Order: sequence, then C-alpha cells, then structure tokens
Amino acid sequence: MAGCGEVGQRPARIPALARLRSARQEEGRRTRYEYRLTDQGRDLYPIQIALLQWGDRYRTDDEGPALKVTHRDCGAPVEAVVRCASGHEPLRQADVEAEPGPAATLLPL
Repeated sequence: MAGCGEVGQRPARIPALARLRSARQEEGRRTRYEYRLTDQGRDLYPIQIALLQWGDRYRTDDEGPALKVTHRDCGAPVEAVVRCASGHEPLRQADVEAEPGPAATLLPL
C-alpha cells in the first residue's frame, strides 16, 4: 500500500501510461505536473467507461451518478460494449469461450 511519502515518486512510476508535458510552480504553491496519455494510457479508456457503468449500476446512491459521460455530437450516454471482431454485440459471458493462447505454459503439478 502506498504511503503519503510516495506521492512525489508518482512521475517515475507511470511513464508508460502518460508522459510529462509540463511542470510549473506558482509562487508559494507546490509544483503542478501536467501529463498527456500515451497510446497505452488511451487504450485504458474502455476499461474506465466499463468501471463507471458498473459503479452507476451497483454503487450509485439516490442522487444518481457523480459523473456523466456523453457523446459530444449527439449527447447520448457513452457505454462500453463487448463485441467480437466480426461485430456481433453485445456479448455476454455465456456467449464466449476462452482457451490457452500461444504464450500459455503448463505449470508443474
């Protein structure tokens, strides 16, 4: 678990997901860092949307969600949908099967 003393180490721990764009310090204030996501960081966006959907479904109180994400062009809510490469959607867990991939290895018993 990260302690408060590790906050200053954050820039060194996330270089694969974001790159430092700028660092500035206003007089009497702490240094502020601005990051831009890398391709790896941007690829996490569907996961972020899926987690928001899960939270909205199972953890939202009576006031509703704390954050709404909508399509800028039409205003519709954004959804994460699981589909196959052929475009069949939405897929449920019962609709798919998993099998070992080329990097899978057998573990000794």
